[in-house]
Amino acid sequence: MPLVGALLIAACAPTVRPFGDAPPPAAAQPPFSIGETRRADVADAVRDALHAAGYREAQDAPTRVEIGFAIRPPGVTVAGAGGATIVSPPAPRAIGLCRRQAYVLILAMIDRASGTVLRRSGAITARCVGKEATLLPALARAAVSPRR
Repeated sequence: MPLVGALLIAACAPTVRPFGDAPPPAAAQPPFSIGETRRADVADAVRDALHAAGYREAQDAPTRVEIGFAIRPPGVTVAGAGGATIVSPPAPRAIGLCRRQAYVLILAMIDRASGTVLRRSGAITARCVGKEATLLPALARAAVSPRR
């Protein structure tokens, strides 16, 4: 019976899919600061992921990190010319016996002086309606880490 329980738990683990630009090495990056956000828990997850990846934070940093977090129906996507994803891809499949939602985290690194977007990336997962706190760290790590 413990094996069945372990398999059920593994089946519920979210698949997190990163998208967007591959980041440059953290050592080559200037310090960052996080822009204003309404969700402290989302900002904290992104901050922790950036620190873990070797990025440094400074109050008057030349790079500002803007964060977007949304929960949406899993089949919704925004695509540009030729079907290329420009905001987030469709969410990965989740267990069929639940009310699925897609959880999307989008990051933009912006040059504070010029306003130029230096990098845009994100991560998406789909799962049954659940606690966002359990998903945010994985989404943030995937959005910050290099693409596989």
